[in-house]
Amino acid sequence: MSSKSKVLLQPRLYLNDEPVPLTILKDTKVVVTSLSQMGISSSNTFDNIEFNHKSEAEIEFPVAAKLESITISVETKAKLMTKDEPVTLSSSHTISFNQHLCKIIQTNHFYLNF
Repeated sequence: MSSKSKVLLQPRLYLNDEPVPLTILKDTKVVVTSLSQMGISSSNTFDNIEFNHKSEAEIEFPVAAKLESITISVETKAKLMTKDEPVTLSSSHTISFNQHLCKIIQTNHFYLNF
């Protein structure tokens, strides 16, 4: 039996320690991959996610019982003034779960790299 989980993504984009508007991000894709203790993997892809600086992007996805880990991957394109073509930015983060805990609330930071 599967249940649902939510991930809140609150992006921030900086260049030389200065905030950059999130409107430069295009074709943003989030992939959430869950892995059960039995080694069964399931991926959910969310295309055309739009980030803004005022609120979090909420991603809801199904998870199987006996969850071992979730990997969240974000990929987007940004048009930089110094380049003609958009630059691809990506990042991923894995959260592992302890099965003896009933509920886990975890906050993590991960960064887009290029």
